[in-house]
Amino acid sequence: MGEQTVREPVVYDFGVSSRLSREAVLGMRKIHAAAADELEFALSRAFGTEIKATSVEVSQVRYEAFVAMAPTGSYHAVMTSPGLGGQFQAALDPESTSRMLGLVFNAKVDSTGRELSIVDAKVLDSQFKGFVTVIDRNFNQYYALDLQFSRSMVSPKQIKIIDDAEPVVLVEVKFSIGVEKIDFRLLICYPQDVVTPVLVALSDIERASASEALTRTSPIQKSLMSVRLPVSVRLPSWSVDAEVIESMELGDVLRTGLPSNVSPVLSVAGRSLLNVNCFASGRRVAAEVLGIHQSGKADHE
Repeated sequence: MGEQTVREPVVYDFGVSSRLSREAVLGMRKIHAAAADELEFALSRAFGTEIKATSVEVSQVRYEAFVAMAPTGSYHAVMTSPGLGGQFQAALDPESTSRMLGLVFNAKVDSTGRELSIVDAKVLDSQFKGFVTVIDRNFNQYYALDLQFSRSMVSPKQIKIIDDAEPVVLVEVKFSIGVEKIDFRLLICYPQDVVTPVLVALSDIERASASEALTRTSPIQKSLMSVRLPVSVRLPSWSVDAEVIESMELGDVLRTGLPSNVSPVLSVAGRSLLNVNCFASGRRVAAEVLGIHQSGKADHE
């Protein structure tokens, strides 16, 4: 995808169900971003001009908010999923509808403020069927949606797939056309009650991917694991008067006042990590790990 555009924060509606998890948002964005990448290539080739996908946003709104984003002059299409048994809706707002028709006819088209003609809708249907195929193909990597184009309407008032107050997952894909970077956007709404099985599956997949990433060894991690670090064992420490040190002679025993079970501490690059027990192993000194050193706590109580 191309350059990301700056987007204003979406005002949160506390009346909308909060069942849309962060993982589900990531999954939906990933699916539609991959579809957008495919679409930008297909559209650029079909119309002979550079068309770039610039952003993909996923949010949760009421159905009435989605409808308000695509008033009269917009292209509306309905998609079905036999497996889920529900309907989804997509739209191009009036400006985007005009720009899409302009690409098809290779001319400036102004449909803003008027209902689309049946001819306009049929022309856009042929394009949108390709959109549906691409989106469904990218869904199928995660969930068998079997998304199908059903119908379009020349007036948004003729389409009402759910009640206005019902929550939907809104996906907004933005494209830019040509060197002028003229924007058009594709809006897709998935009624949340219908798409819940998909959201749950995406949440599970994203959580599993995150867990796998934490345990996966990358080339960088392998390189880091081969770095040699200085290791040292520090004996229990205490303080005595300077005159005691001054008066010490060969063979003197220095009494520490520490219990005999206080362990030495193994340090790596100066950081205390492990409590150990030192002993001789052949002609070498070895350190047996007794426990993890608790940083921030006194070494010896």
